[in-house]
Amino acid sequence: DYAISVYLDELARQREEAEAARKRAEAEQEVALGELAKVLALLSDGDLESRMPGGLPDNYASMADNYNSAVEKLRQSISLVRLAAQQILGSSQQISEATSSLAQRTEQQAASIEESSAALHELSESVTATARGARKAADVTGEALSVAQSSGAVVSDAVAAMGAIER
Repeated sequence: DYAISVYLDELARQREEAEAARKRAEAEQEVALGELAKVLALLSDGDLESRMPGGLPDNYASMADNYNSAVEKLRQSISLVRLAAQQILGSSQQISEATSSLAQRTEQQAASIEESSAALHELSESVTATARGARKAADVTGEALSVAQSSGAVVSDAVAAMGAIER
């Protein structure tokens, strides 16, 4: 009987220790899951700065470290995306400014070409008019030369006739 009593006392002690260990594990799990629930709620609200606290039970410390590491990598990735978006925006603005400047210069060049074309047209008309005037002047000069030559012949005939009259 004594051996059975000692055996049953030992079983009862082991059961109590096992129950106490189970309760400690449940309490540790409840603390760890409570902390995880808090930071996950903050993360779902967009808070990338919240961290799992230190001092969790040993068997949950690696979970906290993994969570903190993952959130840090996520924060860094989002920062890189934000930086890339800002660079794209800056480049887009530069392209827009360059395009606007190019359009303005193109308009100015088109206006300048139009002015040059008008000036060339006027110059062409002026050269054509001058050529017509030169042709007319040449014709008039030719006629004047003809008249002068025929007048010279008449004068020569008149001088010869006067010389004949004098004799």
